[in-house]
Amino acid sequence: MKHFKNGHIGQWQRVNAGDVIKFESNKAKRVEFQVNANSKVEVWAATEEGMKDAVLQGVADDKLAIEYTALGTSYVQIKAEKDAAVFVNIPDVDQQIQSSGKDSFVNIEPRVRNNDEFSRMMHWVKLNEERREAQMAQERKELAALKAQLSKQNVETVQEPVAEPQTQVGAQADATGEAAAE
Repeated sequence: MKHFKNGHIGQWQRVNAGDVIKFESNKAKRVEFQVNANSKVEVWAATEEGMKDAVLQGVADDKLAIEYTALGTSYVQIKAEKDAAVFVNIPDVDQQIQSSGKDSFVNIEPRVRNNDEFSRMMHWVKLNEERREAQMAQERKELAALKAQLSKQNVETVQEPVAEPQTQVGAQADATGEAAAE
């Protein structure tokens, strides 16, 4: 006993034997379709509309499902007897998913739930960081004031060097540098 599961009858379209069906694509894609006929059927696929490089995809006496991959646009020809009734079920002629234009970003890691202890700890870390920054700003201000004060003092204390008075010391000078009495 044969069992045929054909789906919705509105999806089946009648084609004439020898007709060429075009599957357009600008990239690699998988082509799927079903053929149902009341005679022997041959399904050929090619990359040219003239079917010069045709490759046999399948042969059956009644119903067959065809799947193949093509790098670009491909053409299919179904050969059957002259008076045969041939139907094809092509779910989607293009069979490509169109880009929605929006990028989808998904995080595969589960969302981490913060517990109360962790939240409290993070609060204290932030508070300590703010206090440290305030203290560092105050110290920077004090250092700038000290630097300004020191540079002001250096300007005031800088004096011109005074030449020492020169005295002539005689040949008989004692250790204190005074000339001996004559």
